[in-house]
Amino acid sequence: MKIKKNIGLISLLVMSLFGCNKEEDSSSDFINTSNNSSITNLNTSSSSSNTADDVINNMEVEIFIEKVELLYNEELTLDHKSQIDGTYFIYNSLTEDMKKLPEVIEAKGKLDSIKEEFLELYVAYLSSREAEETGYAFKELVESLGSVESLMREDKKDIDKLYKLYNNFSDATKQLSIVIEAKAQLDELNAHVNELINMSDEEYEIILFISMVNKLPSSDELTVYDLEIVQEVLDKYNSLPDASKENEKVINAKTKLDELNLKMEHLLVVKEHADAFVNAVYSLPTFSELEWQNVEQNKSITNVEKMYDNLTEEEKQVSSVKTAYKELQAIRNTYDNLKEP
Repeated sequence: MKIKKNIGLISLLVMSLFGCNKEEDSSSDFINTSNNSSITNLNTSSSSSNTADDVINNMEVEIFIEKVELLYNEELTLDHKSQIDGTYFIYNSLTEDMKKLPEVIEAKGKLDSIKEEFLELYVAYLSSREAEETGYAFKELVESLGSVESLMREDKKDIDKLYKLYNNFSDATKQLSIVIEAKAQLDELNAHVNELINMSDEEYEIILFISMVNKLPSSDELTVYDLEIVQEVLDKYNSLPDASKENEKVINAKTKLDELNLKMEHLLVVKEHADAFVNAVYSLPTFSELEWQNVEQNKSITNVEKMYDNLTEEEKQVSSVKTAYKELQAIRNTYDNLKEP
């Protein structure tokens, strides 16, 4: 899986305006690393015989298809951009084998049609705006490239597309102060990318690692869905030569990466405990199966109640835990109010 910035708006808008090669696969351009997925959406019905990797893989496929269906059944608006970005992010995290599954291929086709519909909306939106509003849109596109520190060599093609977009503006639009400001920012990004292209591969690997760290979510935004991407950055660090690891900027980036890795480990523990409680609740007898003064049933209910008491406050706030706890309370209330046959 490759880490990219949220630039689908750039590459595909320009492709529509300037007739770029339609064969180019730009789905990965819709990545939005700010996409946050609740850890409580995880599927807990996988067989206990599956490995942890199998559970995660199956979960990713199900989540991707679910996200696509939600988008497909809604009336598309410009406000859906972050959802589309996030869905492409999930797709790009799938393995190549997972991408070949028929249901994934079908969902990807739907997602691409959603993307095209969104781009049509966005082009119409730009076309209907006055010069000043177009200037604000151009500035937003430039800012979507990210900071100088987060650039990679691959960003050159997207910078070039923005230059093409700029050259298509009217003279009146180019003279707007906001467009002049955005153009200056674009020039700065372009100059830095050219430096990356001209530097040695060893130097670039250092810059690339730092860029990957800078693109990771903050500790507060991190979710279990970011497990693979955090591991990818760790692998990148481990691949650096020992001499490069002594670089001060690399050391600082590694400190941030270690903090995020610890948070990820914590989130996985929270998920494990939450899933265990939820599974325990739904393994209890159903309301129709409860029996008056059944000692074993009462013991089972009590044990699950103790499980809940042993959860941390953070684990109790997981939405699936809240839902399961309500079910547990209903089971306890039903059992206690059973009448003698």
